[in-house]
Amino acid sequence: MGSDLDLLLIDERAVGPQHQRLRHWPLERLPLSCDALVLTPAELQELLAGGDRMARELRSDLRWLD
Repeated sequence: MGSDLDLLLIDERAVGPQHQRLRHWPLERLPLSCDALVLTPAELQELLAGGDRMARELRSDLRWLD
């Protein structure tokens, strides 16, 4: 079973592996289950420049929230 929400969190101060990066975001407070990935702006640009499936899906489905 998948999550109700997929989040891509952009954090210019993110360092370390994903499990450490996610500790800074209180996702357990959300009223629904989610999958999250924390990237720096540079990591996001590198990912979007790629040709893999995730890059293609992000380029077509990404919605920005401020």
